[in-house]
Amino acid sequence: MTKRIAVGAGHGANTYGKRTPKFEDGSYMNEHDFNFPTAEYVREMLENEYEDVEVLQLGEEVRDVPLGDRTDKVNDWGADAYVSIHANALGNEWADPAPRGIETYVYESEPTGSVDLAENVHGEMIEKTGLYDRGVKAANFHVLRESHMSAILVECGFMDNREEAELLLSDDYRRTCAKAIVNGIAKKYGLQEKTKVESASTDESSCEEKDVETVKENVGDYRLESKVDDLRFYASPSWADAEQIGVVDEDRGFPTVKRKLKVEGGYQYEVENSNGDTFYITAAEKFVTLVEKDETPSYVGRRVESHYDGRVRFYNEPSWKDEDHVGSLTEGQGFPEIVEKVTVGNGKQFKAKNSNGDAYFVTANENFVQVV
Repeated sequence: MTKRIAVGAGHGANTYGKRTPKFEDGSYMNEHDFNFPTAEYVREMLENEYEDVEVLQLGEEVRDVPLGDRTDKVNDWGADAYVSIHANALGNEWADPAPRGIETYVYESEPTGSVDLAENVHGEMIEKTGLYDRGVKAANFHVLRESHMSAILVECGFMDNREEAELLLSDDYRRTCAKAIVNGIAKKYGLQEKTKVESASTDESSCEEKDVETVKENVGDYRLESKVDDLRFYASPSWADAEQIGVVDEDRGFPTVKRKLKVEGGYQYEVENSNGDTFYITAAEKFVTLVEKDETPSYVGRRVESHYDGRVRFYNEPSWKDEDHVGSLTEGQGFPEIVEKVTVGNGKQFKAKNSNGDAYFVTANENFVQVV
């Protein structure tokens, strides 16, 4: 039976007061800058990864949709669940001591369905983010009170906590929150993954005959890179949870691709790591790309510039710390040459050179910068 899930991005881009305090360079993040892309990721993951699910996304890129319009729409649509995504704050200034952590709300009457959904989502949020657990709470919020289905509101971190504000700015953290929310929804409603199939036989000869077919013996002189975070790879040609041996994140992968296999209706690449160990990973173009080993990433040598209506900080080393912040870019400003992309904490930065050849580090988040 198809489940209908409504996902709300709390507040609009121009909602007054819903933002971080100003950083030292005068820049700040609107709450909508976190809520909207995170809700988008939730919608994409539910639609792309699970069977029998329909998603209604509430909220717009600019306009702050009135609360009554949101709940009227979700009620008329007949949703089974409504998840409203937010970033938290106790004040308009950097707090000391700073509030911290994740909390999830249900309506004050604590409906059983809402509590079950909240507990599943909240548990996943704490596990995946590693942030402080503030618990599942009850409140008289409009979207919880006026929604005629299980409804929860998730607060994903504090905008007036400097460390958590940096996380909220990170695209990786937004994806992490989205994945946690999706996992909680899937657990609550028993959603079936599209890619999940029965375990392939562990007997090698049986596996070759019944489950695995070589599609291409010699793939070529390529390395494999993931397009997403938390992409599974396996110890044998299989999709079974028991065979999963690890995950790779975006822009990471394997230096050698040996062959392409058909595995129980899907396709996998047989790959090797730098130690010569063999693993198996999806061959779906949506999740992975093959790169010629001598091919330079497309962004190397190109210009990176800000397209953000505010200030984008850059640093003298791979860091998000205030003490390593040495300047800011305004819209249209940038660096003429990207050297490489590096992982910094939960986010990614470009190492880039200015016209004098001095190297700095600036966010690689496409919400703030673009490669031109």
